[in-house]
Amino acid sequence: MSLTVVEIRLTIPDNAARTAFATLTRLGVPVGGLERAELLFVEHELPPAAIAAAVRADEIRFNENTQDLRVRFQSSPAVGELWVHDEPPTIRTIVGLGRAQAAVLWRLTDREGEPANHALLNEAAKRLLCHPVIQRATLGSLPLGGEHPTLR
Repeated sequence: MSLTVVEIRLTIPDNAARTAFATLTRLGVPVGGLERAELLFVEHELPPAAIAAAVRADEIRFNENTQDLRVRFQSSPAVGELWVHDEPPTIRTIVGLGRAQAAVLWRLTDREGEPANHALLNEAAKRLLCHPVIQRATLGSLPLGGEHPTLR
């Protein structure tokens, strides 16, 4: 079995992301932009395209009128991304695939519109986006091939 990471994001205004952005701004965190998405980590023998099709077909997990779906080809956060996992992990059931672990992806930019660096991701995570008692955050602020720090 191989791991496939599926990203599901809203195509309509995301009130949770807007509220988080406003709160971070009020807290003095110098964030320029903030997006949110759900991540599903699927271990299955099917190819990624078939996994994406199964998630799209599951009306509980995906609404084609309000959401967009893409398969990610890396299983760690990109630069400017923060992945927040619950502890214990949140498990979702996907019709036709079975169980998948879920996480929240936060994509941050600085005030210049560039992907957030490690310090900005760390500050946003600690101030609002990750509850240290029940969640774990993985920061995507290093070049490819580098180790991704994890907050606990």
